Amino acid sequence: LLKKYFASVSLEVYPLETHEYKMMKEAGADGLTLYQEVYDESIYSVMHPSGRKADYSCRLNAPERAAEAGLRSITIGTLLGLGEKRYETFMAGLHADYLSSRFPDTEISVSLPRLNRAEGMSHSGGMIEDIDIVQFILAYRLFIPRLGISISTRERAGFRDNLIPLGITRMSAGSRTDVGGYLGRKDSLQFAIRDERDT
Repeated sequence: LLKKYFASVSLEVYPLETHEYKMMKEAGADGLTLYQEVYDESIYSVMHPSGRKADYSCRLNAPERAAEAGLRSITIGTLLGLGEKRYETFMAGLHADYLSSRFPDTEISVSLPRLNRAEGMSHSGGMIEDIDIVQFILAYRLFIPRLGISISTRERAGFRDNLIPLGITRMSAGSRTDVGGYLGRKDSLQFAIRDERDT
């Protein structure tokens, strides 16, 4: 249904198998966003000790399965602040480089979401400062010049505006992170957004 109204439809969904991504493509989807969340496997196992999400390799290999299914754009990333920031950024870069090399006709992007401060939450990877985000963007741009780089509404409006000249290719807008938020309900909030502009 969405494909009738939009030029591009991307998924943000748990890891699927190749044939399931093919079904999504046949239905009109052409993109996928799936964050590994943390590349350090020891931290990953603590964050996801059981259930379907506990399978580290299944999640890690899902973007590759989506590319094999023919999705034209794939965005990956790590949630900065869970693991050591430079290690996590480096691993996401290696992952993006591998996907770019293996699937040269697929647009590969990385996103740089960072944990926001929250009461009672420990940041094993340390707090991520603005200068860290700038360094990571520049490193990605030098390492993989054609890489897409996304910045979310977790970042302040002015900061996001100043990142554009550094090579940002995609920015979210008008985001809602509360369950049912697009329907006007005020349920539990996943994380606070800092850029509340609607366009």
